[in-house]
Amino acid sequence: MAGPLVPYSDEEIEAFELQELGVADGSSGVINFEIDHNYGTRMYRCAWEWRYDVAAYLLGYSALYVDGSGNTKLSRLMPVPFDDSLPNVIAAQISDMKGMQWVGRDNNGDTQTNVFTWALFTVRYWNPPYELAADGDITSELDRYWQFPAKTRTSGDVLQLPGNTLFYRTPTGAGNANGKPTQVGAPVTCPTETVFGVWNRLPDAAFDITSNLYIRLYQGTFTAGVSDGYPYLGTINRATFQGRPPGTLLLNGSNPVWQRSPSTDDYEWTLEYEFIYKPQGWNFLFYFDAAAGSPGSGWWFVSRQGLGYFAPGSVPDGASLYVEREFANLVSVS
Repeated sequence: MAGPLVPYSDEEIEAFELQELGVADGSSGVINFEIDHNYGTRMYRCAWEWRYDVAAYLLGYSALYVDGSGNTKLSRLMPVPFDDSLPNVIAAQISDMKGMQWVGRDNNGDTQTNVFTWALFTVRYWNPPYELAADGDITSELDRYWQFPAKTRTSGDVLQLPGNTLFYRTPTGAGNANGKPTQVGAPVTCPTETVFGVWNRLPDAAFDITSNLYIRLYQGTFTAGVSDGYPYLGTINRATFQGRPPGTLLLNGSNPVWQRSPSTDDYEWTLEYEFIYKPQGWNFLFYFDAAAGSPGSGWWFVSRQGLGYFAPGSVPDGASLYVEREFANLVSVS
């Protein structure tokens, strides 16, 4: 596509002859409010020949294009809201579409298609768990169709210290165990949070095997055709991402879902990312200082022999346990 998607003009919308039905008796324009979401329905008719364009207009869709600088960009047409007072309750489903006022049959090769004057249908609206914004109203794709956190779970991972770092003590100071080094590794609990982020309704080309995003996620970053050898999977955040400081968020997995687009004869992707948040930082290991009175126990940065300390966000590739990458690129098609 040569440029961003262009919203339907007033003249195009007028040609749809889109009319709401059931207004007089109150059967259309029904809205429901619940704790977890709001939803509603409206009944419409439109000109039969424009029914598929009306579906795209109401439900919205997206596409990729290349800008004047050669960068791949994502363009979206927003779904139509239930009304102006509920801009985030959007058209999400068209159901029960059928014809009215039969006018004949259209011969199309070996098949015949019934032709009607009108298409009747019901539009179902709901408020999705992510923000909506047009192309000109965002600073990055994190501002729309991005759901974070989609869900979370917390756990306490247990690390085992080496043996002989602690000693048994009895209340009286007597007994065979008193003063002896521990015979098993002592446990240290490290709290972590598994958190999921979901990027919704991406066009098919945004995540095909040749796309920038697919290559970045599974193969790494390429320069002059050569990969740096570090796919984003298994890396940690170089900059603060979604409130998590540099070096604390690990990209642990992804779950891409390929599905039919509801508004075009094409496919869409929903990308779910699994992150693990470790407040101490992924390039920090626990050190227990067994010396009496020593304050040295804690989480300390580790690096290869011959290298020194690097602050999170500035760790060179290969210098420590985990490689840092810019996680905002996980929500970008460029």
